[in-house]
Amino acid sequence: MNRKNNLYLCLFVFILILTFPVLTFADSSEFQYQAPLLSSGTSQNSYSLVEISDEVLGQTRAGCPDLRLYRENEEVPFAFISNVIPVENSISAEMYNQGINSSGDQIFEVQGPEGKWLTGFILQTLETNFVRKVKVEGSSDQKNWRVIQSDRTVFDLSQENKSRNTEVAFPKTNLPSVRITILNEGKPPLKWQGIQLTLLEEQATVTELKDRPVTQQTSALNGVQEVILELKYPNLPVSELEIQADDRNYSRRVEVFESVAGKDWNLLAQGEIFDYRLDQSTVSNHLVKLSGSSKYYRVKIYNQDNQPLNLQEIKLRGRNPCVIFPQTPNAAFTLYWGNSRLPSPQYDLIKLLPNLDLTKLNQYTIPEGNLNSHYKERDTRPWTERNTWLLNSSLFLVVLLLLGLILKSMNKFNQNS
Repeated sequence: MNRKNNLYLCLFVFILILTFPVLTFADSSEFQYQAPLLSSGTSQNSYSLVEISDEVLGQTRAGCPDLRLYRENEEVPFAFISNVIPVENSISAEMYNQGINSSGDQIFEVQGPEGKWLTGFILQTLETNFVRKVKVEGSSDQKNWRVIQSDRTVFDLSQENKSRNTEVAFPKTNLPSVRITILNEGKPPLKWQGIQLTLLEEQATVTELKDRPVTQQTSALNGVQEVILELKYPNLPVSELEIQADDRNYSRRVEVFESVAGKDWNLLAQGEIFDYRLDQSTVSNHLVKLSGSSKYYRVKIYNQDNQPLNLQEIKLRGRNPCVIFPQTPNAAFTLYWGNSRLPSPQYDLIKLLPNLDLTKLNQYTIPEGNLNSHYKERDTRPWTERNTWLLNSSLFLVVLLLLGLILKSMNKFNQNS
């Protein structure tokens, strides 16, 4: 009886081994491309940095999961960072053109910094025990106003031992002029001491903003100008679009779409470009902020009943990611990439980033990559798919064993009856 149980146990373990997934670890021969890292300076820092080149980004998958760094034959841990960190700041702004409209509502305007994104504001007041609805509008010329937010409420319920909130958030906008209406609804006006604007800024940690080489096709139909932009490489991070036109005193709504193959387009960003020459100043914005990494972009400029813009230049810009790794004196480092199946590595080094001064690291560069002479194209199918004969044979044996057990049980049943 024990021998029979042991036989069943061995058979179960054998089948489990056949069907269990096999884990594989990457070595340098599993990558199609390689490039030695070149040191561009001397530093005594314990960590080094290298910016990932356009070529490498174009030959890896999105997010660079197949990127590996080696020191001779030893894999080196690294931290992969995208270089751009959105940061919210607040600044005090002057309230001007203050007044009360025919409905008894308070109205005033504020001017945001040129080229910055606004995401909200905080009203400052000593008033207590109030509830007011707020409407926010934006404009590029202080004449044509567009509603940005209309369903926000500021309040102070301190007399009832409840909370206070005078902050208003709205979708980010690059319109420099903001008009705020406090809806009093028959209640007495409140006295506001000031206002703070909330700005969204992008702070680059290391790498510089660079122009992306593109080819473009332009067309116009039914009041809409359309520009198709194709990047030289896929997977390049893009953070802003600049549209320069040889026109004055205009304002246009812009939509930006992205596509991996130039067919199925997804809306990526919306914005407004404008250029106004006023009596004593010039107000302009030619940028649309976005966040993409596709190869194709489609830009739509809505002229409505106006003449098409005389487009002079359209640029896409972005910052390449970088890799931070521990420095070893007199060591030669080689970067490998080009593997369609590897997941992103998980190294502990990413936890050290908050304590590193990224501006003082050793700097490396990546020359033009070469084919890896040791690359071996491997069959990436699961082990059981590559050895189907063995699995089929095992299943056949299992069926025979079960059939034998059934026949034996039937014979025993017939003898007893």
